[in-house]
Amino acid sequence: MPEMTQAEFDQLVDHSIRIELMDGFTLIYPISVESKTAFYRNLNNDDYIDGGEDLSFTWFYLPSDRLVLVNNNDIIKIIFCTDKRSGEAPTYHDNFGIMERSEPDYDIDGSDSEDGGAALILPQLIILDRRPMEDSELVKAIAMKTDGCFGNISSYSSLDAGDVEGVEFEYDTVEDFWSLEVYKYLQFNDDDGEANFMPLRNLSVIELERPLLMSDEDLDMYLERK
Repeated sequence: MPEMTQAEFDQLVDHSIRIELMDGFTLIYPISVESKTAFYRNLNNDDYIDGGEDLSFTWFYLPSDRLVLVNNNDIIKIIFCTDKRSGEAPTYHDNFGIMERSEPDYDIDGSDSEDGGAALILPQLIILDRRPMEDSELVKAIAMKTDGCFGNISSYSSLDAGDVEGVEFEYDTVEDFWSLEVYKYLQFNDDDGEANFMPLRNLSVIELERPLLMSDEDLDMYLERK
């Protein structure tokens, strides 16, 4: 009986990425076969990350058209997981408990719309920084970790393409590998229009809409669609 190829196996299972971080946090991302293949290929290329040993990020693409960047200094291990095929497209896993449900739509008579109305809203940019969450009390029964100003997860949803700076993707056509250029700060204007400069070495995870950093053409090359 002929052995099954990796490509044949990939088509029979569902794929996900599990990343265990130094602080005990675990990231789980369901991904497509093409996303898994591209990420696996890049991890096997020693040259695909730039920025030096003290500041570099591992990155991959999600089918929800998002990019995930994880500080290599925070990673314990990365696991390529497989599960019995469900027959459904990969869904987004809310690692940070940050998705919100919009207000439901109502028909003119006040009844719920046919599609159930409310939709899940995912921020354009999510950042997990390396600051431990404070658990001391601000006032009685209100801990610092329950207040957004002191938490280590922040999110933003008023961004356009080109608004986020500080990392750049580059493809070497001669050597056939991707590199990620990492600068000192992640720069963007927040939802209040205020300029933010976040030292990248202090950020653990950056997750954002793909068009904010990577063009359609670069995405096609990364996934080897052309």
